[in-house]
Amino acid sequence: MVSRRQALTRAHFAPGASVAGVLAQVDEGVLLTVWVVPGARRDEVVGVHGDALKVRVAAPAEGGRANEAMLRLLSSRVGGECSLRRGATSRRKTVLVEGNDASEVARALGLDRAEDHREEGR
Repeated sequence: MVSRRQALTRAHFAPGASVAGVLAQVDEGVLLTVWVVPGARRDEVVGVHGDALKVRVAAPAEGGRANEAMLRLLSSRVGGECSLRRGATSRRKTVLVEGNDASEVARALGLDRAEDHREEGR
């Protein structure tokens, strides 16, 4: 029997899910496209949501608290400094992960699993 969590993980890392639109290598580091869901039960990186990384945060979307929680979560996962570049008042955001390589960021966020599942689906 498949647990709800496994089903959600499979849905987000399903065949056809692509991380191509999620990550972009730039001179300063890596740009991440993030879809933030504030007011969740806990802070977590969920997976790929269309062409963005879906992140849930417990903080409400008031006074930038959800943005701060999202940046803290991403920084702790990738082990580097993260800053908000675009989307301060939107759920869709662009985040710069400074000084890292796109493949390192993908691995740290579990996005390499999405590519693995995509390859298995072919």
